[in-house]
Amino acid sequence: MKMKRNIQPAKVSKVDKAIFFIISGIWIAILVFGIITLLQPEWLKSISVDGRRTESNHYMELGNVEMYKGNMLGAISNYQQAFMVDTSNYEALGNLGIAFTYNGQYSEALSSFEKLRIKLKQDYRLEIFYQNMGDLYERMNRPDSAFYYYYKAVETGITSPYVYRKAGLFASKLDNDSLAIVMIEKSAELIKSLEYYYEEAVFVGYQEAIRKNDTVNIKVFGRFLSEVGNVENMSRYDSEILTYWLTESKDLGFAYLYLAQIAAKNGRYEEASKYANLCQKYYPSLTPELQKLFPKP
Repeated sequence: MKMKRNIQPAKVSKVDKAIFFIISGIWIAILVFGIITLLQPEWLKSISVDGRRTESNHYMELGNVEMYKGNMLGAISNYQQAFMVDTSNYEALGNLGIAFTYNGQYSEALSSFEKLRIKLKQDYRLEIFYQNMGDLYERMNRPDSAFYYYYKAVETGITSPYVYRKAGLFASKLDNDSLAIVMIEKSAELIKSLEYYYEEAVFVGYQEAIRKNDTVNIKVFGRFLSEVGNVENMSRYDSEILTYWLTESKDLGFAYLYLAQIAAKNGRYEEASKYANLCQKYYPSLTPELQKLFPKP
């Protein structure tokens, strides 16, 4: 008679249990991560966007360093990387176009600026696109197109003395001296305005907030930039402060140089002499240009 074997279930050791729970935990974590990734909750998007912007700004800073050194190819490479990492980084895209412009790659610059225009659309910063296009066409020796874009920048309500001065310069080159004088005088007026320096300070703060990826202050400074010039009286200034403070200005020097050139071109040498003296006062380095304006005795 055969004996029946009493089969007992195998005992599970503590080690086996631990391995089981570890493997199960790993698979549960992978499953949860997959679900979260598919659902894309707002907090995950925020972390991802902030990380990309930080990395993108790093490459943009490297690009800025190379541009200031005059290494345009190095700047272009870093700006391209910055924009590839974060395609919402419009500043990197604009700087890329500028680097292409300085490097004589005009078709690439046009392509970059066109992408910038699409990104900005009707944003108040559309003025940046117009200014960049004006600078590009100036380098391409296309005065008609340069004037068109500088004037478009003026029409946005921008309070930058630079674009007013440039619009005036190219209006003069196109023999529209009356408009040129209005634009250049407005440029000088803006430079003498305290609101101009306020806006410059706000813009510096805005750039610094972008560099640090400070999303709170980016919004704050962005709001100030969108409002300044629309709500401030740009003709208000304290003459005593400016007399003490504004002892040298390259912007004013060029503004008065252009006004002197227009006056001399039309034979108004007394008026040209007045502007020439102001030009020398604010930016003596332009003296050689002024000496070309007056006939030798």
